[in-house]
Amino acid sequence: GHLFSVRRPSENRGGGRRPGEGHTPRAGRDRLAGGSVEISGTMRKDSLMDVLCLTALRDCPDRLDEAACWFHEKWGIPAEVYRDSIRQGIRQKAGIPQWYIVQKEAGEIVAGVGLIDHDYHSRRDLTPNVCALYVEEHYRRRGIARLLLDHVKKEAAEMGTGTLYLVTDHTAFYETCGWHFMTMAEDEEGNPIRLYAAQTGE
Repeated sequence: GHLFSVRRPSENRGGGRRPGEGHTPRAGRDRLAGGSVEISGTMRKDSLMDVLCLTALRDCPDRLDEAACWFHEKWGIPAEVYRDSIRQGIRQKAGIPQWYIVQKEAGEIVAGVGLIDHDYHSRRDLTPNVCALYVEEHYRRRGIARLLLDHVKKEAAEMGTGTLYLVTDHTAFYETCGWHFMTMAEDEEGNPIRLYAAQTGE
C-alpha cells in the first residue's frame, strides 16, 4: 500500500458536510465532502497526525469480507454484491473490477472506492465507472477523496483505459479534481443523475 499522513481531526469540530440526504445510490456513488487539506509525505507520529495507507484489495485478500461489509454499511447494497466484485478483482489481479481502501495503522477502514464496468445508470456505453466513493465523516476535507480519485485514474491508465466515468448528485466537487460534467443520465428508477468524465492521463 501507499503510506501518507494527514492531520488528525479536531474533536470539537464538525466532520464536514453531511452526505446528500435523499440520495439513493445503487452501487454507491460518491458520498463525501469536498475540499482538500495538506497531505504530507512525512511519516510524523505525533498527536496531530494520522498515518494512513491506501491499499488495493487485490493485494490483501484477507480484508475481503471486512471491506464488503464496510461498503455495504455505507451504501445499503447487499454485502454479497461487493464481495463478488472484490473477489473477482482479487482473482484476476489486473483489469476491472478493482477496489481500494484507505486504512489507519490499526487496520480501521476510513475510506474506499471501486472501479467497475458500470454503475447502474442509463448510459451503458460509458464505461468503466468509478463507484462507491466514501470517506468517513471525521476524515473528510483532508484530501483523501481526491487521493483516491487520482490513484484510480493512475491505475486505470496503466490498464490502458483512457477515460473514466462516474455518476453523482454533487455539483462542484469533481470539477476541482479534474473531472468534467458530460451529460445528464438516469438511474435505475428513472431519476436524473449527473454524469462526469475524466481523462486518466490528466
